[in-house]
Amino acid sequence: MKNNKGFKTIAVVAIIISVVCITVAFAALNSSLTISGTATVTSTNAWKISFTDVKNSNVTDGAVVNTAPSATTPTPNLTWAATFSAPKASYTFTATVTNGGTIPAKLESAASYINASGAASTSFDYTVTIDGTTIDNYGGYVWAAGASKDIVVTVIFDKDAQLSSDELDDLNTEVATFTLNLPFTQATDSDVSAATSANKIFTA
Repeated sequence: MKNNKGFKTIAVVAIIISVVCITVAFAALNSSLTISGTATVTSTNAWKISFTDVKNSNVTDGAVVNTAPSATTPTPNLTWAATFSAPKASYTFTATVTNGGTIPAKLESAASYINASGAASTSFDYTVTIDGTTIDNYGGYVWAAGASKDIVVTVIFDKDAQLSSDELDDLNTEVATFTLNLPFTQATDSDVSAATSANKIFTA
């Protein structure tokens, strides 16, 4: 009888220990690991493509600059106004385009990079060049972070001197306003890779 009682006692203890072990195991299976943290987004100056300088202005006889080129934001634009009183009169200046941010910028192609308004606007020819080559050939070029490039702008009134005296009289005192618009977009990694391979990237 004593042996039976001892066996029963041992059995009860073993069952209790088993239940406890199962409970611990179940708790372990249902435990979770949590990692907490914070992330901060700093976007200041990440996108900062802009005109940083206007220089080398040259006005020929018969042209007067009414409003010097000034930059507008957020898209890199330059706006200026001039009065032209003689055929073939011209105004030329150089503008520096700088990517002061951390995101590479790609120049998109455009039908025209200069918009003009005013009654005399149709009597002008415009050229925009980079390194002596028309900007039309630079669509798809990438400005890497910190890169700067000079763009030369020239506006010529009645380039081929085809306006008659009456037509010139009609345009007397008319002011044309011009806007240079450079459509930049964020360059993706593939854009940068392609531009680098094709040597179409400006670096700092």
